[in-house]
Amino acid sequence: MRIQNKSLYLKFSYTQTMKRNIQLALKSILALCAGIGIALTLTNAHNGTVRWSYLLYYTVQSNIWVLILAVAGVIRMLRDKPENDRTWSILHMVITVAITLTGFVYCFILAPTMQNAFRIDSVLVHVCSPLLSVVDFFISSKTLNLKGKDSYWSIVPPLYYLVFASIGYVLHWPFNGETNYPYFFLNWGSPVGAFGLSSEFPFMGVMWYVAFLLIFLILISRLYVWIVSRIR
Repeated sequence: MRIQNKSLYLKFSYTQTMKRNIQLALKSILALCAGIGIALTLTNAHNGTVRWSYLLYYTVQSNIWVLILAVAGVIRMLRDKPENDRTWSILHMVITVAITLTGFVYCFILAPTMQNAFRIDSVLVHVCSPLLSVVDFFISSKTLNLKGKDSYWSIVPPLYYLVFASIGYVLHWPFNGETNYPYFFLNWGSPVGAFGLSSEFPFMGVMWYVAFLLIFLILISRLYVWIVSRIR
């Protein structure tokens, strides 16, 4: 009986070690992916200059959040920090949902209107980072302590960015060197304005897009929390 118990214990320990190593590897790859993507996005391949104005974009900012979260996650695991920490769990969910928004908006709203939409830098920050972040979130499910009401925290990043971009619009920040807004759906000066509707591009006013995206984020975050609870 003791031999059997020892065998089960060794098997369990081996499984736990493998899971831990997979989580560490995934977080490290995620950090590398986000870091390289940010660097390539900021670097102008044509003349080697750095486009600091790209730091104004939600894409770059959300990837910076992901990079910090991934590095912090690796450090926490190496230092054996306590699991099921409420603050860390909520932060992990909020940033994962935030980068999910980056991938969703780019792939389904922005990319269809762009040329060369899937360059290596765009793929890294708009596709790889979101996918790896979601995978990392679910693999980390058993270490997270989340409740249904926590999903409402996911609207904080987009609301922050709405205020940020609106200030930039008023102050005429050069988001891409030419316009004072980062994305067409945050252009307060478009023909449809804030609440207008049109049969032509951009079809809806800023607040319609904002409302749609906030509802989408709440639904996505509730889905994520539900999946985590099922895994646990």
